[in-house]
Amino acid sequence: MTSTTDGQSQVVELRLQNSLGTSINVYLEPWGEMLSIAPALTYRIVARGPRGDSLQVEVVEGGVAVYGWPGSVVSILHNVHLILECSVPVPPTPI
Repeated sequence: MTSTTDGQSQVVELRLQNSLGTSINVYLEPWGEMLSIAPALTYRIVARGPRGDSLQVEVVEGGVAVYGWPGSVVSILHNVHLILECSVPVPPTPI
């Protein structure tokens, strides 16, 4: 995972490779999006948002869940091609 910062924002990039012989699901939360990754493919998950937090990855039944942090947006790319974009920022955590 790589992270770069610029002022009050940061970009976090994570490469997710499917080394299994079957497809796996990637769940993007809290957006409720799901993407299936075929065997041997690698996708880049790029998140942009306020500094001070990062992506969280959880292994779940049949794949992985990737959670954005408050104020972040996420894009998934294969090579240079945009596959999925979650452009609505994650809402603040309720107090």
